[in-house]
Amino acid sequence: MKTYTLTLIAGLLCSSAFAQKNIIKQKMMESDEQVESKLINEENNTSLGDYASFIRTHAWNSRVSAFSILKNTKELDIPIIGGRVRSSLVDKINDIALTAPSGGGLWKFNTDGSSFSPINDLGEFLAITNINQNPFNKKQIIIGTGDSQHGITGNGVFVSSDAGNTFTQIISTNPINNSAFQYISFVKYSPQTQNTIYLVSRTKLYKSTNAGTSWTEVFDAGYNDIRSLEFTASTGVMIAVEKKGVYTSANGNLNSFALKTSGIISEADVDNIVVSSHDANRNIAYALKEKNKVGRVFKTINGGSSWTELATPDFYLSQGWFCLTLGVHPVSYTHLRA
Repeated sequence: MKTYTLTLIAGLLCSSAFAQKNIIKQKMMESDEQVESKLINEENNTSLGDYASFIRTHAWNSRVSAFSILKNTKELDIPIIGGRVRSSLVDKINDIALTAPSGGGLWKFNTDGSSFSPINDLGEFLAITNINQNPFNKKQIIIGTGDSQHGITGNGVFVSSDAGNTFTQIISTNPINNSAFQYISFVKYSPQTQNTIYLVSRTKLYKSTNAGTSWTEVFDAGYNDIRSLEFTASTGVMIAVEKKGVYTSANGNLNSFALKTSGIISEADVDNIVVSSHDANRNIAYALKEKNKVGRVFKTINGGSSWTELATPDFYLSQGWFCLTLGVHPVSYTHLRA
């Protein structure tokens, strides 16, 4: 029950529901036993109203109706949901549907949400932070492990050649050989160049041009975490760095990344920031920045060289330092998910 309670509270903290702010703070100050007792009472007593209802049906809440870029949004009523999903990958053509919940492990699921089953117990690396598919070999899946935010060390990067049914460790990423690989934030195949993989380990970006046999550090953000890893047209790479902004590179090589400032926020105006590019036209990308729990959205149509600010979303970013994320629909670049 205690594990269930902590997972449920974690899910609440990632909600953008401003009306629940004070309630959540109160819960965080209580002991596990106090919260557990209250959850039991609230789930057995629907008359308690807002908080119990919030737990059951508003774990995911999109309050963006006035935001012109986010079209046709709706609230997703998902009962009995708790915790967070760190990463998911769905490829219906190749029967691949994988997800990595914050609670741990890698799970295969039916796309209608009717069932979930663990790939295996993944005992050595429960904290899986990123799932990515090789665009040149759809059956090849790569995952990164290690959750720096919770101090849960991982075991490097693992790869599957059978659509995610079995995985083997990429030996070069064993943390025994490089302690930086204890926490893998992102690991992604280049969409343009075969055998090229990029890996983010908290504040550093690494590149491999031989499918992970060896790695070269190509960017160091110092004391600031890299919050997004995306790709632009051709061999371009784009990253978002907290308290800094957006950096781009034409080839992802060492000493090639430059901070972008044209039309986008300055370092002094950003706490956290994430970016997402459009798969069908990687010159198009969006950035969502957070400052003092308020968000601003920017768009580029030239791979990050210059940006235009769009409307300000009307949701409250209660944990931008942890849960901030952004996605662009793979076909329609006017549809975003934050």
